[in-house]
Amino acid sequence: MFGHVFIYQMKQLFRQKWSIGWNFCFPLVLATVFFFGFGNLIKEDPDVFKSVEVGYVNETSQENTPFEQLLDGLTEVDEDSDRDNPLLILHKMTADEAEEKLKAGEISGYYLETTGADSTGADSTEALAKSSAKVGTEAFTGVSTASTETDIKLKITENGIDATILSQVLKSYQNSESMVKRVMEEHPENIQTVMDELTNDNQDFISQKVFNKNVAPFVNYFYALLAMASLFGSWMCTAMLQGMCANMSERGKRFECSPTNKMTAVFAGLLACTILQGLADTIVILYINYVLGIHFGGNLLVVIALSFLASAMGISCGALIAAICKSESLLIGVPIAFSMICSFFSGLMVGNIRAIVEQKCPFFNRINPAAVYVESIYRFCNYGADQKFWNSVIIMACMTLGCVVLSSLFLRRRSYGSL
Repeated sequence: MFGHVFIYQMKQLFRQKWSIGWNFCFPLVLATVFFFGFGNLIKEDPDVFKSVEVGYVNETSQENTPFEQLLDGLTEVDEDSDRDNPLLILHKMTADEAEEKLKAGEISGYYLETTGADSTGADSTEALAKSSAKVGTEAFTGVSTASTETDIKLKITENGIDATILSQVLKSYQNSESMVKRVMEEHPENIQTVMDELTNDNQDFISQKVFNKNVAPFVNYFYALLAMASLFGSWMCTAMLQGMCANMSERGKRFECSPTNKMTAVFAGLLACTILQGLADTIVILYINYVLGIHFGGNLLVVIALSFLASAMGISCGALIAAICKSESLLIGVPIAFSMICSFFSGLMVGNIRAIVEQKCPFFNRINPAAVYVESIYRFCNYGADQKFWNSVIIMACMTLGCVVLSSLFLRRRSYGSL
């Protein structure tokens, strides 16, 4: 009997044109609109790091100062870094040329190194010069030195990321300079130890976290789209149960009078809806990944498995809505409002809305099925199967089971005065 009802429901759902249109075709159309709407942004991440154009003016009597060596090192690409471009693009020029390029916006700022009045002796200068022999990208974090006989100023026109980077380079340089000068004055016997620490590549107190580089920009919108498609299954479920309830349709009256076990038929229908919605989501996933070229960054089999779980969650929510609502008009309006509101707060229309909700009211993200699904697929594709990923999976499973149990209780207790 279970298999017979299951096949019957599959055929019935396939014959509904609105089901094919909204559950299969609409997500594909919306994914295509997203793809062309983002334009070049979908191929180029605006948040990707870009090298900073900076000028350098040397007005000292010394050529190739330690600070200049440091800047030269920052124009090289560090093999251990996840960046494909250097931190700085250095332009050596005169002060007048630097002013012109800064006003024209060709550089983000420039360093002006002039002769200073401070001097701590030849020994200190020699020690500082040694530390500048090892330059590279690591110099940005403080592995740089300064000449004790020069003064360095940074000139910029506006604040921003580039200005912050240039300021931090100079600040790190000056911090290293101050430390070396203090050691030379108070404990000159420890200067070699300080130099070794400054140029040490194997800092045990620093750990590196490698994020997935294969995740496409703006893919969170497509995660939310999949969440919306999964919740569209609630419409499918309410339509299925409408044909099983005597107060909803003529077909429901005939079903209630049949000798078929009601709960067996309901579970068969839920399974049919879940498989059909899971197949619809799978088509969308494959279309996004292979046709549009928007890579999720994780194993597609796991992503598809998550979509089936999300489909089951959406179907179970639809079953609960159908079990509670007794009006035919509510069976249409409530699932639509439910799926669209949940999708909105998962980031379908406003990309960072889920982060805002997480900051203001994190509990809402835990009870929003769309947000939970987006969190699970986001965690897996970016960080792997970590604890937060499994927490989201458990929440989806509990939501599915809870809605099925509640809807079963409501449907079991439904009775009619006459048929």
